[in-house]
Amino acid sequence: MPTYAYLCRACGRPFEIRMSIREKDTWKPRCPVCKSAKVEQQLFGFSFGGSGGGQPAPGG
Repeated sequence: MPTYAYLCRACGRPFEIRMSIREKDTWKPRCPVCKSAKVEQQLFGFSFGGSGGGQPAPGG
């Protein structure tokens, strides 16, 4: 399940929510601290498995 990062514009606290893509399309998040609905989704880094120790590209 994806994790989405938000910032509350009312109290300034960042928070994260794990929810399905379908839930994200229908559910409006609220700040868990002040309960405000004035939240803004933030960019959230992600990576796909592995340790970076893969094989080098051919010819490289």
